Amino acid sequence: MDISVYPLLFLSGLIAGSFLNVLVYRIPAGISVVVPASHCPVCKHELSWYENIPLISFLLQKGRCRHCKTKISLLYPLTETVSGLMLIVIAGFVPQVEQFLYVSILALLFLAIVLIDFRNFIIPDSLLIAAFVTSTVFSFLLKPETIPEHFFAMFICGGALFLLRMAANRWYRKEAFGLGDVKLGALLDR
Repeated sequence: MDISVYPLLFLSGLIAGSFLNVLVYRIPAGISVVVPASHCPVCKHELSWYENIPLISFLLQKGRCRHCKTKISLLYPLTETVSGLMLIVIAGFVPQVEQFLYVSILALLFLAIVLIDFRNFIIPDSLLIAAFVTSTVFSFLLKPETIPEHFFAMFICGGALFLLRMAANRWYRKEAFGLGDVKLGALLDR
């Protein structure tokens, strides 16, 4: 891709990262990702549009809620920044637009999965399903002849990890890793 689109990609990544922050906070809590509107988790003040500008609002508000002055986690601007940088890096390696969209969507979904797993030790099925649907749709659009291979690889990867999980659970006499990890492993061929 032309380097002149990198600022637009970074901006798009900041916006995507802002939405990832919503997913990371709300999905494990069982809260809708649509309603209620973005708000301070402490004082519940609904954020205005200018309090919700990715990265900029955090910097202008000096990392605090404008109303109750509670410190805002650095995870929020870091997720936005990493998302923006990820899109630039992906564009550097994947110049075709269709492939770029495919890899970018999966990378952003996997970033959300990593952050949720890091904070809550769970991998939400909703994000795994989104990754599966994304990879299947793009496989169909880009290389429909490879779909049977992807399903076979998914079965092999998922099956191998399931067997490894059973063996590890037996060896350690406790859950070594969860089924979410097995499901995520099944998507590794993508």
